[in-house]
Amino acid sequence: MAIYPYPVPDVAESLALKPGFWRQHLIQGGVPLEREGREFRVRLVNGDTTPARFQRVLLGFDIPNLVVNGQTYAYAPRLPVAVAIWCFLPIALVTLGGFIPAVIGLLAAIGNLRLMRTNAPVSARALASLGLTLAATTIVLLIGSLLNHLVHR
Repeated sequence: MAIYPYPVPDVAESLALKPGFWRQHLIQGGVPLEREGREFRVRLVNGDTTPARFQRVLLGFDIPNLVVNGQTYAYAPRLPVAVAIWCFLPIALVTLGGFIPAVIGLLAAIGNLRLMRTNAPVSARALASLGLTLAATTIVLLIGSLLNHLVHR
């Protein structure tokens, strides 16, 4: 999984985010920091420690900002509005039938957001995102067809 650096001044060693399935992990100098509730203790250049926590952005599905000692640091600029709309387009699958399409659409939207944050060329990211959206649509249609066949048997 990718590791995202945060440009934070006055820290002893560089800070980075390693996304996890349920929680993000803050790494300082290559070593994961222990979480104390919602906060981490970050070592500063002068030897002291200061609290740090993640702050969600874009409804919580994008890479979070890092708040260190009350100052917010973004790891990267926000996605353009058109790209964010494109990423969330699979959520429209909910119109095809409720909960299952909504979950599949949400997972595809999260995948699209992660794809857009990679270092791949723009054309490759666009094609991969389109492929993910089409795959999600195909899966929803196949599940719907299968359920329709089982119900009307």
